Amino acid sequence: MLGAADQPDAAAPVRARMTEIEHASADSERRLRNQVLALEDDQITAPARRRISDRIAELEQEIAGHQASLGKLRAELDATPPDAPTVADVLDRLPVIGDRLQDFSQPELRRLFDSLDLMITYDPVRHAARVTIRLVSDDGGLRGSGRCTQLATIRTPHQQQHPWSAGQ
Repeated sequence: MLGAADQPDAAAPVRARMTEIEHASADSERRLRNQVLALEDDQITAPARRRISDRIAELEQEIAGHQASLGKLRAELDATPPDAPTVADVLDRLPVIGDRLQDFSQPELRRLFDSLDLMITYDPVRHAARVTIRLVSDDGGLRGSGRCTQLATIRTPHQQQHPWSAGQ
């Protein structure tokens, strides 16, 4: 069991703030477009043109600030481990196909591994592999990282067993 279902989602406040900033950024971009359109008017006076140009510069700085804030929040979200109920829900949707992997063609395996954002790093000296996957739910990827301390057994098509430490 992954944990209690009543655990709060630690990333919810960050996602809510990101949504607020995305809306503010979209509003700033809309206002910027309006200012650019006003600047293109041939009948605008030189002082008005300067004020519009100044406002365009302000809006561009505002948008850059929004983008910087979103970058910081994304980094914070990446550092926040997903809550247990969300992970459990996504894991429940994964098909169990381990016993059929050897029957997959190379293109099918490539699509599967790409969909998992799978990365395997093998150390032939230690005979150890590090396996990293990123699960994706309907509303985006599950972010965060953790360490698996249990040994995993991987069977090759020839049914040889290779216990590799998934956490090393």
